Amino acid sequence: MQRWYYLLLSNVICLGIVLIIPSESLILRTFGAVIPAVVGIWVYIFLKYGKYPPLQVEVLMSVGVTVQFLLPSLYLCSITAPPEYLASSLQYLAYYPDVAYAVLLGQSLFFIGYQLFDGKIERRYEDSEITSPLMFIQIFFPFIAAVWLSRIIILATGSYYTIGAQSDFMYKNPWHSIIAQISYTGFVIIGGIWILAWKSMKKGMGKLWLQSALIISIVELAWYLPSGGREPVLAAGVAIIFSYIFVEKKIPYKWIAIGACISTIIVTGMDFYRYSIGGIASKVDTVRLDEIREAVSVSQHGFLEEWISGEWLIRAISRLADARSVAVILEGVPKKVQYLKGDTYLKIPFIFVPRFLYPDKPAAILAINEWFLQNEGGSSPTTLIGEAYLNFGWLGIFFVMPIMGIISIIYDKTFEKHLNDTVWSAVYVGFAVTIVRLHVQPVAIWLGVFMKAVILAIILRLWQRIIVLKRTAPHIKG
Repeated sequence: MQRWYYLLLSNVICLGIVLIIPSESLILRTFGAVIPAVVGIWVYIFLKYGKYPPLQVEVLMSVGVTVQFLLPSLYLCSITAPPEYLASSLQYLAYYPDVAYAVLLGQSLFFIGYQLFDGKIERRYEDSEITSPLMFIQIFFPFIAAVWLSRIIILATGSYYTIGAQSDFMYKNPWHSIIAQISYTGFVIIGGIWILAWKSMKKGMGKLWLQSALIISIVELAWYLPSGGREPVLAAGVAIIFSYIFVEKKIPYKWIAIGACISTIIVTGMDFYRYSIGGIASKVDTVRLDEIREAVSVSQHGFLEEWISGEWLIRAISRLADARSVAVILEGVPKKVQYLKGDTYLKIPFIFVPRFLYPDKPAAILAINEWFLQNEGGSSPTTLIGEAYLNFGWLGIFFVMPIMGIISIIYDKTFEKHLNDTVWSAVYVGFAVTIVRLHVQPVAIWLGVFMKAVILAIILRLWQRIIVLKRTAPHIKG
């Protein structure tokens, strides 16, 4: 119960700061709201799980909101001479302390819902020992084939590059969404092979597994790097770290810190590269090494200029921060846009209908550009908390967040009883890479991700049983 007292105290302090300190004292108000929010969330997590929290949804969500909603605000509020490209991002800084309180309140309510069904569960023993990389490929072959077939289609239809060189297929064809989702789930393959690699190394037999895991990871990076996709490149590294945490039951804090520094540089460099390759690529359905080299050369100049001026750090942290989305909603509802009264949640039933059966079904992704920031390019996420407020205000946060906590613990418990099985654990770890970013998505996306993870695990497990039966059938006959 001690963790609940600390969580309540952090809510009281954060709310007091937001209400008492005037908005003119931006830095004091931001630090005063963000620090109690971060401390409250992580004191709760560490008092519940200890210093090595597992890969459960409430932990992953806490990581996500801390890294993207809370900590970047401490840096952004202190920038005195922002570059021109950051002007629009800093327009809503005055509302970042309010965002900190909304995040803390929402996360606290999420914890309450999660706790309602939390408890120990006995794992099922399932004989699914995979003894070699070849067997791993055999069991995961249908999935690997589906992932790479989707990638071939993405390249062939001109949907490979993230900026610039793209065809209409990416924006107008209803099949693109399905194909892109299948392509992105390749992290399940990375998670699975690294789980087995870490397990083998514990037994002193990991050389072949380590080589196989490295090859698969390099191939995965080789697919994403030329496209300019920053997030999937970083996610590949996260999948490896998550697999280590899953197997070793401990967190490599030193390597995470080093990785975070390297990732900050990668994010900035790839931001320049993706715009360069988008303008240089001559064909939307090919990847040419000479064009990649040219794009790298061009992007180096811009990156080095920002490195010398120090603006690279501003760019990286501003890209990471997603508090602005919530800030825009807190500022504009109901002053500019009236409460939606549940309209966005009407999309939820459609997640159970495959798009190939209903190509025109409503998109589950919810960008706030439909209501705000309409003159900007790209799209800004509405976020889970932002969607709740957009529909019902503060009451929406009190209503939606506990429900999402309940749904999340059901998802965790569904996997937890099967985690002795390599297939289930591979899907669990692979999808954890997506779940750590789910806080920026609406409810429909949450439910869709959970459903797809369970369905994929069931299908792969059935395929594995078929393979095992085929191998044992001759022995049974004899």
